[in-house]
Amino acid sequence: MRALRNLDHFTPGTSLKSWMFTILRNQYCSQYKRSKRYRLASDISEGSLENSVPSDQDWPLRLKDVSEAIDRLPEHMRRALMLVVSGHSYADAAKDCGCEIGTIKSRVGRARMALMVALDEASFTEAATR
Repeated sequence: MRALRNLDHFTPGTSLKSWMFTILRNQYCSQYKRSKRYRLASDISEGSLENSVPSDQDWPLRLKDVSEAIDRLPEHMRRALMLVVSGHSYADAAKDCGCEIGTIKSRVGRARMALMVALDEASFTEAATR
């Protein structure tokens, strides 16, 4: 129907088959784009569309909570944790604190667990106890 309606646009001497095929292809592409728009609109109306980019608004609050939890750690645990987190090896941290490597590892492990509990990270504490 579309080809017959637009027959005046056909250039004589060119391939009628190719011209009709182009019309069919363009019609298919238009319908496909239209269906995507309608699908997207129905997804939004149903409320099933999720944010494509996670919100970063709560990160400053989360950082404040972590900082406060670190400040509440006992000094020996906080110092060991901060040395290891800042990139020192366990051996260097042990030397700086004047204790054995195993002691530093224990302090860091306990500090991490205390932070997870203080920050109510249930999923981390479950994974750590396995």
